[in-house]
Amino acid sequence: MQRTVINGQVYITAQSRGTEYTLMRNGDGWFVASQRLSLGHAHIGGGTHYATLREVADSCKAFGGVGALHAAVYLLDEPVTA
Repeated sequence: MQRTVINGQVYITAQSRGTEYTLMRNGDGWFVASQRLSLGHAHIGGGTHYATLREVADSCKAFGGVGALHAAVYLLDEPVTA
């Protein structure tokens, strides 16, 4: 996973099985954008809204578990065990 901050917005990017996933905060929830790498960056891709990081972790295995997501988003030294 890679963490990037642009204009105060945190983006977490991960790749799995030929797809790049980007997690970002969206209002009071989360949005995961997906991009098939073989189609190139000109292809618009897709995305899904989630209410919690646990839902993201359960639905998108590229980010690992919910503890790893919490650690990446909130800059924790160790993954949270839940």
